[in-house]
Amino acid sequence: MFRNALLSVIILIEICSCTSNNKTHETNVAQVIDTLELIDERIKHDPENNLIYYQKGKYYLSKNDLQQALNNFNKSIVLDTLHSSSYFEKSKVLFKLNRFNDSKNALRKCLILDTTHVEAYLKLGELSFYIGDYQSAFTATNKALRLDLNNYYGYFLKGMIYKELKDTTKAISSFQTSIEQNPDDYNSYIQLGLLHSIPGKTNQLKIAIQYFTSALAIDSLNLKSKYFRGITFQDNKEYDKALRDYQSILKMDSTHSKAYYNTGFIYYELDSIEKAAFNFDLAIRYDSSYANAHYNRSLCAEILGETNAAVFHLDKFKELTRSTN
Repeated sequence: MFRNALLSVIILIEICSCTSNNKTHETNVAQVIDTLELIDERIKHDPENNLIYYQKGKYYLSKNDLQQALNNFNKSIVLDTLHSSSYFEKSKVLFKLNRFNDSKNALRKCLILDTTHVEAYLKLGELSFYIGDYQSAFTATNKALRLDLNNYYGYFLKGMIYKELKDTTKAISSFQTSIEQNPDDYNSYIQLGLLHSIPGKTNQLKIAIQYFTSALAIDSLNLKSKYFRGITFQDNKEYDKALRDYQSILKMDSTHSKAYYNTGFIYYELDSIEKAAFNFDLAIRYDSSYANAHYNRSLCAEILGETNAAVFHLDKFKELTRSTN
């Protein structure tokens, strides 16, 4: 039986890298310091000023030098134990270091010092969501929304929680509310598209396509929304439109193995076996561990009378699936 991995697509939005439109809790220290030399010069003249170490920590965090960032946020806290923003930024570093309990503790200290810190509540919601503590995620996110009712990201985060809890109706409602607050909320359009991508449900698939198209209107160069729209066209048997999306993806990223695979799948469905085989070969070229591509290539080889290739790709498929089970 021809294997189709398309209908079980799973997306993980990296919500912890998302930004919100909250009011920031920065001090009046300069928001951007261009060079490390300038920061160090300021420290020489004012070594007890915690805000400079705080800014130095943010500089290192922007460069993804996590240990140096952590050191400087800790120094800022030593100099001023009541500086809530230092705890907040420290929590972000600790999260990146996979020190989740420490990150949570830093957020809690931040919120003890500043009970109106919307971003900290949202980060606590993100962290709780990430570790699967959905009740705590709801609690933190709802506190953020009580402080800022129009914060779109809070509704997006609630949508993600409801989605994980399989409450599709509430997830859809939350993502729609997020878009009402911020019509440019790209990720909510993507999530709404995915929630409506129900194979065999033509009306739902058409709605999904509309959401993916809306996401593309916000960011026409984003491969994610174009890829998902292509899959949805494909599920709805609109093969010409799906192929156009895949070809558009490949013009931007000629190594996109999934676009080659899905193109091959369509050609197989259309009985264009040589074209299917060609695209499965390209999928394998750019991802040699693509098990389904090997399997489908073996089917093409069998039809084309390529006995050795059929055996090779089938054996490769078995090897790869054994290693993942």
